[in-house]
Amino acid sequence: MVEELIQGEQFGTEIHGIEGRYSVLPPIAFSVNKDGITDPLNSVKFGPVTDPAYHFEKVQEKLLNMAQTLKFEGTVQVDLVYRNGEWFIIEINPRWSGMTTTTAAKEGRNPRAIFVDSILGTDKNYSMKRNLKYALNFKMKARTQEELVRLYENPHVDYIMQLETTVTGMEKINYCEVVISTDQGKEDILNVLNELGEEFPGLVSDEVKANAGTLIQKYE
Repeated sequence: MVEELIQGEQFGTEIHGIEGRYSVLPPIAFSVNKDGITDPLNSVKFGPVTDPAYHFEKVQEKLLNMAQTLKFEGTVQVDLVYRNGEWFIIEINPRWSGMTTTTAAKEGRNPRAIFVDSILGTDKNYSMKRNLKYALNFKMKARTQEELVRLYENPHVDYIMQLETTVTGMEKINYCEVVISTDQGKEDILNVLNELGEEFPGLVSDEVKANAGTLIQKYE
């Protein structure tokens, strides 16, 4: 199969809900490496991105219409690229995704609550910025159980996932994925990241710090 390569800014979003009760979340920005692609071990995700210059409300309207037409239920993950003022929808995956914990952190709820609230209903529309917090997803080297427990005690740490992956040309790698959030300004995410780095030496790599700083500075 041959696909057109669309180069641009990398984003992702999710649709949460059931027929008649959907939220299409403002996007999450992905960091990329020097080759312009997301690095499986050093990529950082940050959001929500709500800068009016991106006119994401047009994408939200299209995705909402699609969800209503296809009657999606639960979570739907959408990969996006933004280039020269135009949005491109790259993939649509009706499933729990690698972004779900990050979008749940933005919403200030547990991922399972997405499904419960979809059924029972909620008075919050998570398509709106006012109902969201800033969240950051980053990766770190695998840690001991004791360290992970200490890390999770931080009030800004929402989720920690111990994972294993295989990278081309390398053996299996164990690592952790961490999601942090704040209901303060976006700069507070960097403060939290720096505090975690001081409390847990080596926790946050220089590359993660640089990627996080770039995304937080660039996106509103």
